[in-house]
Amino acid sequence: MIANLFMHYAFDAWIAREFPGVRFERYCDDVVVHCASEQQARQVRDAIAGRLAEVGLELHPGKTRIVYCKDDDRRDDHEVTSFVFLGYQFRPRLAKNKYGKHFVSFLPAVSPEAIKAERTRSRASETALSGRPTMVKAGMPGATCTCTSTGRTSMPSKATVATRSTMFA
Repeated sequence: MIANLFMHYAFDAWIAREFPGVRFERYCDDVVVHCASEQQARQVRDAIAGRLAEVGLELHPGKTRIVYCKDDDRRDDHEVTSFVFLGYQFRPRLAKNKYGKHFVSFLPAVSPEAIKAERTRSRASETALSGRPTMVKAGMPGATCTCTSTGRTSMPSKATVATRSTMFA
């Protein structure tokens, strides 16, 4: 709660004041910023890095990216055309309009990592309920579990991958 209040004043209020035409979504420390061009995205990313440094934070270099939202109207080739935010992967996908015509749109769907983690949790729960011993592969996200003598499973809570993405349309 306190971290969310801090980010509201340190980020939300600041970006609304400094870049009033730029839309964004934030959940805890995960942020997606929508820009009109790659040049604007670079400018906003650099300004965000400066602002976070002012308040003692920094962008995660491996998780901060400029993403090109490729679809039927935006057909340029760019290095990065997808990102994951809160367990959903946003990328170009085939869609169908109300007349049945197919087109490419930039849309979300559950990320492969989230599907794999859910499958692992589901298998562990089924095994624990059946009373059979469970084998869990080490190093898999969400795969560690502890089976008690009662057959119940204790699993860690799902961790959200922090993705600080600046994207342009």
